[in-house]
Amino acid sequence: DWTNESPTTDVKDQSVIWYNTKSTIKPAVILPKGTSIEVYPEEEVGGPPNTNFWGWNHYPVSQMISDGRVAQSWDRMTHTSMVLPILPGKANGDGYLYSITNGGATSQTTLQRSWNYAPEIEKMQGGTSNGYQYHWRTYEFHRADNTITFNIKASNEQPIKNLCFKIYNWGSKAPAGLSINGVSQSPGHNFRQGAVIDTSGNYAMVIWVGLSATSNQSFEITVGDPLSAN
Repeated sequence: DWTNESPTTDVKDQSVIWYNTKSTIKPAVILPKGTSIEVYPEEEVGGPPNTNFWGWNHYPVSQMISDGRVAQSWDRMTHTSMVLPILPGKANGDGYLYSITNGGATSQTTLQRSWNYAPEIEKMQGGTSNGYQYHWRTYEFHRADNTITFNIKASNEQPIKNLCFKIYNWGSKAPAGLSINGVSQSPGHNFRQGAVIDTSGNYAMVIWVGLSATSNQSFEITVGDPLSAN
């Protein structure tokens, strides 16, 4: 609570930073496992007058002259950081997920678990899996056939909250077909795709799926007709 002054409490092993602003849509930060949270110390940072928040104005974008770090007033391009995440190191990851949502603080729990405790791939056929790529938040595959099938072993502890697949050796700009639990999916809001050129100069397919699940899910991905590609 920053109402009267900045808090001094530090938190260990925190997974989500939730900013309880007055807006309908609120920001959050999803953190790697083992992250600690500290409040910026006033004696080291400071900020503009008449506020309990620290501020930076990115001079010369703003017009009030400063050293480019601590803002002397809220004039133009200004931002604040309420807390400082202390990351656990590269063993558990060294990045964040930034989120904005109108779903409430508890809505971020599933997203956090899906990232930090991603469910495993099982029963892969038609290709090979490189597993879950933490920093990209994606599952990577190498295609060996025109049809790839696999299961994702989701649970309450290791849920699915939106998926991304990157499939190497796709071969062309051909679109992908997708079935989930035997049900064919139509391209649209919850099934998006695009062919990209990978670092080897070959086509790879990237698929995004809007899906939440806490039980085992089966997937089938097929290579479409290259002539139907845009």
